[in-house]
Amino acid sequence: MPSPARTTTLAFEIELELEGHVTPYRPATYWDPAEGGEVEDLAIADAGVITAKPLAERKHRDDRWVTTSFLSGVDTSNPEVQKLLNNLLNLVWDQAEQAVVEADVARAA
Repeated sequence: MPSPARTTTLAFEIELELEGHVTPYRPATYWDPAEGGEVEDLAIADAGVITAKPLAERKHRDDRWVTTSFLSGVDTSNPEVQKLLNNLLNLVWDQAEQAVVEADVARAA
């Protein structure tokens, strides 16, 4: 007779590809407060598991990680999938906003 099923925990790293834009920033003046600089329409465009590439497949020494999407073939417009993605985004909201701002600054430089 098989033993009863047991549960365990597996921790792994995922990578989120984010969408969003930063509103134009206008610094404060003596008369007017600062405006803009907020992230709008923040969303997850894709998500995947990060794994190490085998040594034989690496083209150069920095080429060691590969991300495999777990949203391939998934209807991301499905309300239940949207709920899952929103829950995931809410867990990392502050970091996600910061990443979008940093990407916007890098593009502007």
